Amino acid sequence: MAAVNDVVVTNNDNSRVFLFRGVSSWKMKKSQGVINIPFVNTTPENTFLFRLMGQTEEISFSFALFDDGTDVSNGTHGSTIITVAQQVAYIKDYIFTDNFDVDWTVTQAVHIPTGITGVITNLDIDANAGYTTKFAKGNFALTRGNIGDI
Repeated sequence: MAAVNDVVVTNNDNSRVFLFRGVSSWKMKKSQGVINIPFVNTTPENTFLFRLMGQTEEISFSFALFDDGTDVSNGTHGSTIITVAQQVAYIKDYIFTDNFDVDWTVTQAVHIPTGITGVITNLDIDANAGYTTKFAKGNFALTRGNIGDI
């Protein structure tokens, strides 16, 4: 892992790792829902607020996929994952899988060095020329928490 802005995502079901590099727009958003009841003929400071929900936290960032000879699986896959096409296929097939009961751990040297666990809620990668180029960019989002059993 080269730069301090690298982010490592681990699939806690199959222990596969993906090294996101070129990370930018790092955001940590924490919120707590509120139900507001603004009564007629009252000002905003007189609105009744009810907090009936706990807190949520989301981490999101933008990233770049590029081919510089680095194995982004960090040796956790049977073969190296180097090209942009390999990276896209690997992240879709082994990291962000269709299993409903999988959670992931995200670590980042500056912001969350000990890691946080949650569920990936968004992964989008710009489709450019069928990933035949040496560069692609995308966005990632994870909601922090524990996966529930159904």
